[in-house]
Amino acid sequence: MKAQPRRAVHSFHRYFGKFIPAIPAFAIEEFTAPGDVVLDPFCGSGTTLVEAACAARMAIGTDVNPLATFISGVKSHKID
Repeated sequence: MKAQPRRAVHSFHRYFGKFIPAIPAFAIEEFTAPGDVVLDPFCGSGTTLVEAACAARMAIGTDVNPLATFISGVKSHKID
């Protein structure tokens, strides 16, 4: 059984090779503390960036694919 429901932001766009959000969420909680910086050098659609932000971590992501950087930027941009 899932500990918490999947965030809707992860489903707004299909992206090949996307992480299951529970994987980066577990690693972030297990190996970092609030306020730490999480680096994802192959950020793809930004799943790790979103999970880091939700866990009160700062996140930096890069990718060579322009579509990936666009999608991850949209997903991880905070809207007031």
